[in-house]
Amino acid sequence: MARPKSEDKKQALLDAATTAFAQSGIAASTALIARKAGVAEGTLFRYFATKDDLLNALYLHLKQDLCQTMLANLDRTITLP
Repeated sequence: MARPKSEDKKQALLDAATTAFAQSGIAASTALIARKAGVAEGTLFRYFATKDDLLNALYLHLKQDLCQTMLANLDRTITLP
């Protein structure tokens, strides 16, 4: 029976991917990302079937973070003419 996936590991992989892609561009290897996250490369592929899946998940994660930050800092007292 497979162990349940950990949100902490998934987040660590997304954080590591952010760093790796910022440093090395899209050429950053999955082995490097896994190493930065402190997991085996096979673990990365338990969470993301392909590197493209990881990139898509990272895009959505960063987009969600950006939207949340923008909404949190929105001045709701300003009215439009």
